[in-house]
Formats: sequence, structure tokens, C-alpha cells
Amino acid sequence: MEGAYNSFQLSELVDRTQIVITAQRLLDLTYKHSAKMLPAIIDDSLVQLPGGEEWKEGN
Repeated sequence: MEGAYNSFQLSELVDRTQIVITAQRLLDLTYKHSAKMLPAIIDDSLVQLPGGEEWKEGN
């Protein structure tokens, strides 16, 4: 949001536990896939997250 929120406001808007779980899942991908395949696999994973379709479309 281009700096619209400070860290305290963000912590009220997001589920910190879910963010940590998602981050760990993305990190785990680095151990399972080659560097060549990783960007596409990460993109596919990000599209599955809430708002992922909009991100893919550039919205």
C-alpha cells in the first residue's frame, strides 16, 4: 500500500501465523526444486494465495 500503514496497523490487518506458514511453504520450495524451475513454481504458489489472481493480472 505504498507506506499507507505502519507496522502496528498492518499487524491488525493480517494473520501473522498464516504469513509465517506461507513464508515457510515458499522457502521449502527452494529445497525441492531447481533454481531454473523455482520462479515459475513460486509464481504458481503466489497465484493460489488470497488476491493472487489479481496480482497475476497486475491489479
